[in-house]
Amino acid sequence: MRYLIMGSGDIARHLTDAINLKGSMVIVLNDYRDLKNHSFHNANVIHNVYTGCLMEDLQRAKIATVDGFLACSDDDNRNAMAAQIATQIFHVPLVICHIGNGLKATAYKEMGLDVVSSTVMVADNIFLRLEKS
Repeated sequence: MRYLIMGSGDIARHLTDAINLKGSMVIVLNDYRDLKNHSFHNANVIHNVYTGCLMEDLQRAKIATVDGFLACSDDDNRNAMAAQIATQIFHVPLVICHIGNGLKATAYKEMGLDVVSSTVMVADNIFLRLEKS
C-alpha cells in the first residue's frame, strides 16, 4: 500500500512512523526543509516539501498513485482543500481529513469529507467521563 501524508506536526509524524512500521510506502508532503530532527529518514518514506501551490505539490507527490491520502497539516483550510482535490479530482480510494476546529469539522463532514477532529474527539471523551461520574 502507498499513502500520502500531508503535514509536519505530531499527528503526521506519528502516522508516518506507524504506517511505515506496517510495511507500507509513505510519501510525506510537509513544510520542513531541514529534516535532521524529524522521523522521516527511512527507505520506505519519500519526502516532498511544500512549494506553496497545493495542486502542484500534490501532483509532485504523486497523489494519483496512492491508495490513501491523509490530510494532517496544522491548517484546517489546507487540509479540507487537499482532501477535496484528492477525492474529486484524483479519485483517491481513501481520503481522511484532520480538522482541528469543531465547527469546521461539522461543516466539512456535511460536504461529504471523511473528517477526524481531535477537538471533537477530546471533548466527547471528556463528556463521557463526566457522564460516568
